[in-house]
Amino acid sequence: MKKLLIFTIVTIIIDQLIKVIVSINMNIADSINIINNFFRITYLQNTGAAWSMFSGNRILLIIITILAVYIIYRFFIKNKKLDSYQNILYGILLGGIIGNLIDRIRLGYVIDYIDVEYSKILSIESD
Repeated sequence: MKKLLIFTIVTIIIDQLIKVIVSINMNIADSINIINNFFRITYLQNTGAAWSMFSGNRILLIIITILAVYIIYRFFIKNKKLDSYQNILYGILLGGIIGNLIDRIRLGYVIDYIDVEYSKILSIESD
């Protein structure tokens, strides 16, 4: 449990630091190419969930997020003996979810910055 908490906190800190750096140094919709035509850092402000679903429903999304954290903890983590791999994965998952929750409460929107061109992944898989 201690390792999971450490990975979760580290993920939250890294996520929030990146969001501060992105929001200070980029304009909305600006992109920085990391891996050409595949992975970019793109600054967006998302008032919804994934792909802007439920946009503008801040309170509902806060409630859903809190429920998601509870369900993940209750059914996948609580009273389980997690190995190192699971501690890392659940820590990253919870850290990302909680980081977005912090944004939604503090700012009213989530700062999105990870931009992957999925068509490139699909074309690789079909080869």
